[in-house]
Amino acid sequence: MSDLKKFDYKNTDLNKMSDFQLQRHKQNMEKEFSKNVLKPGDKGFEYDKRVDYSSHNQDVDSDENSWDEGKDDDYFDDDFA
Repeated sequence: MSDLKKFDYKNTDLNKMSDFQLQRHKQNMEKEFSKNVLKPGDKGFEYDKRVDYSSHNQDVDSDENSWDEGKDDDYFDDDFA
C-alpha cells in the first residue's frame, strides 16, 4: 500500500476502479481515518460534541441559508399531513 501514500483522491474517480483497486483504497482510507479517531479515554475526547456553524455563514446571504426553514410552503399535499 506504499504506492497509495501519494495518491490524488481529490482528482480521481474511484467509481471507475475495479473492485480490487477500490478495496485497497478503502483500506488505506480506513487506516488514515483510524489515526484521527478520538476514543473515550483519549486526550481531547468529547462525548456528543456539538458545533454551531451559524457563525461560519455570516458572509452568506440569509436567503441562501433558509432553504430548510419552510419559508416557501406554498405547496401542501393533504396525503402527507
